[in-house]
Amino acid sequence: MLILNKAQAYKWNGQDEECKEVINSIDWSASEERFKIAVAVLNDDFCKAAEIMKKIGVNGSLNKAAYREWPIFKEFRKSEKFIEAFEGVFEEKFDIIEENSYNQLLSEDIFDEVAAAQEE
Repeated sequence: MLILNKAQAYKWNGQDEECKEVINSIDWSASEERFKIAVAVLNDDFCKAAEIMKKIGVNGSLNKAAYREWPIFKEFRKSEKFIEAFEGVFEEKFDIIEENSYNQLLSEDIFDEVAAAQEE
Protein backbone atom coordinates (compact mmCIF):
# COMPACT_ATOMS: atom_id res chain seq x y z
CA MET A 1 0.00 0.00 0.00
CA LEU A 2 2.85 2.39 0.84
CA ILE A 3 4.45 1.76 -2.54
CA LEU A 4 1.19 2.49 -4.33
CA ASN A 5 0.73 5.68 -2.32
CA LYS A 6 4.25 6.80 -3.21
CA ALA A 7 3.65 6.02 -6.89
CA GLN A 8 0.33 7.87 -6.75
CA ALA A 9 2.01 10.94 -5.23
CA TYR A 10 4.45 11.00 -8.14
CA LYS A 11 1.61 10.50 -10.64
CA TRP A 12 -0.52 13.39 -9.38
CA ASN A 13 2.58 15.58 -9.19
CA GLY A 14 3.14 15.05 -12.91
CA GLN A 15 6.17 12.79 -12.40
CA ASP A 16 5.03 9.84 -14.51
CA GLU A 17 8.51 8.37 -14.96
CA GLU A 18 9.07 8.25 -11.20
CA CYS A 19 5.62 6.73 -10.76
CA LYS A 20 6.38 3.94 -13.22
CA GLU A 21 9.80 3.38 -11.67
CA VAL A 22 8.24 2.85 -8.24
CA ILE A 23 5.51 0.57 -9.60
CA ASN A 24 7.90 -1.49 -11.70
CA SER A 25 10.19 -2.10 -8.71
CA ILE A 26 7.70 -4.73 -7.48
CA ASP A 27 6.39 -7.98 -8.96
CA TRP A 28 2.63 -7.59 -8.57
CA SER A 29 1.66 -10.90 -10.21
CA ALA A 30 0.88 -12.67 -6.91
CA SER A 31 -0.87 -9.63 -5.39
CA GLU A 32 -4.56 -9.27 -4.59
CA GLU A 33 -6.79 -7.88 -7.33
CA ARG A 34 -7.20 -4.55 -5.51
CA PHE A 35 -3.45 -3.98 -5.85
CA LYS A 36 -3.41 -5.11 -9.47
CA ILE A 37 -6.17 -2.66 -10.40
CA ALA A 38 -4.25 0.15 -8.70
CA VAL A 39 -1.13 -0.72 -10.71
CA ALA A 40 -3.13 -0.84 -13.95
CA VAL A 41 -4.71 2.54 -13.23
CA LEU A 42 -1.38 4.16 -12.36
CA ASN A 43 0.01 2.77 -15.62
CA ASP A 44 -2.97 4.30 -17.46
CA ASP A 45 -3.98 0.82 -18.63
CA PHE A 46 -7.71 1.39 -18.32
CA CYS A 47 -8.60 -1.69 -20.40
CA LYS A 48 -6.78 -3.93 -17.93
CA ALA A 49 -8.20 -1.99 -14.97
CA ALA A 50 -11.74 -2.49 -16.30
CA GLU A 51 -11.10 -6.24 -16.70
CA ILE A 52 -9.88 -6.45 -13.10
CA MET A 53 -12.85 -4.40 -11.92
CA LYS A 54 -15.19 -6.90 -13.52
CA LYS A 55 -13.23 -9.77 -11.96
CA ILE A 56 -13.46 -8.18 -8.50
CA GLY A 57 -17.21 -7.89 -9.01
CA VAL A 58 -19.94 -6.59 -6.79
CA ASN A 59 -18.92 -8.44 -3.59
CA GLY A 60 -15.16 -8.20 -3.95
CA SER A 61 -12.46 -6.31 -2.10
CA LEU A 62 -13.56 -2.96 -3.56
CA ASN A 63 -17.07 -1.57 -3.30
CA LYS A 64 -18.96 1.21 -5.10
CA ALA A 65 -17.76 3.82 -2.64
CA ALA A 66 -14.12 2.91 -3.26
CA TYR A 67 -14.54 3.32 -7.00
CA ARG A 68 -16.42 6.60 -6.56
CA GLU A 69 -14.16 8.17 -3.96
CA TRP A 70 -10.61 6.84 -3.91
CA PRO A 71 -8.23 9.35 -5.46
CA ILE A 72 -6.28 6.59 -7.20
CA PHE A 73 -9.26 6.15 -9.54
CA LYS A 74 -9.74 9.85 -10.36
CA GLU A 75 -8.54 9.63 -13.99
CA PHE A 76 -9.92 6.13 -14.52
CA ARG A 77 -13.40 7.36 -13.49
CA LYS A 78 -13.37 9.76 -16.46
CA SER A 79 -12.93 6.94 -18.98
CA GLU A 80 -15.57 5.05 -20.93
CA LYS A 81 -13.91 1.79 -19.82
CA PHE A 82 -14.59 2.68 -16.18
CA ILE A 83 -18.19 3.70 -16.81
CA GLU A 84 -18.92 0.52 -18.76
CA ALA A 85 -17.30 -1.69 -16.10
CA PHE A 86 -18.97 0.13 -13.18
CA GLU A 87 -22.41 -0.08 -14.76
CA GLY A 88 -21.87 -3.73 -15.66
CA VAL A 89 -20.70 -4.73 -12.19
CA PHE A 90 -23.08 -2.68 -10.07
CA GLU A 91 -26.05 -2.55 -12.48
CA GLU A 92 -26.57 1.16 -11.99
CA LYS A 93 -25.70 4.29 -13.91
CA PHE A 94 -22.47 6.06 -13.06
CA ASP A 95 -22.68 9.83 -13.27
CA ILE A 96 -19.43 11.66 -13.73
CA ILE A 97 -19.11 14.38 -11.13
CA GLU A 98 -16.18 16.71 -11.43
CA GLU A 99 -13.86 16.54 -8.45
CA ASN A 100 -14.52 20.13 -7.43
CA SER A 101 -18.28 19.55 -7.71
CA TYR A 102 -17.99 16.36 -5.66
CA ASN A 103 -15.95 18.14 -2.99
CA GLN A 104 -18.53 20.93 -3.00
CA LEU A 105 -21.33 18.39 -2.51
CA LEU A 106 -19.43 16.84 0.39
CA SER A 107 -18.89 20.27 1.93
CA GLU A 108 -22.58 21.11 1.58
CA ASP A 109 -23.58 17.79 3.15
CA ILE A 110 -21.22 18.38 6.05
CA PHE A 111 -22.48 21.95 6.41
CA ASP A 112 -26.10 20.75 6.44
CA GLU A 113 -25.28 18.10 9.07
CA VAL A 114 -23.53 20.66 11.29
CA ALA A 115 -26.39 23.15 10.90
CA ALA A 116 -28.96 20.46 11.76
CA ALA A 117 -26.98 19.40 14.82
CA GLN A 118 -26.79 23.00 16.04
CA GLU A 119 -30.56 23.42 15.72
CA GLU A 120 -31.17 20.45 18.04
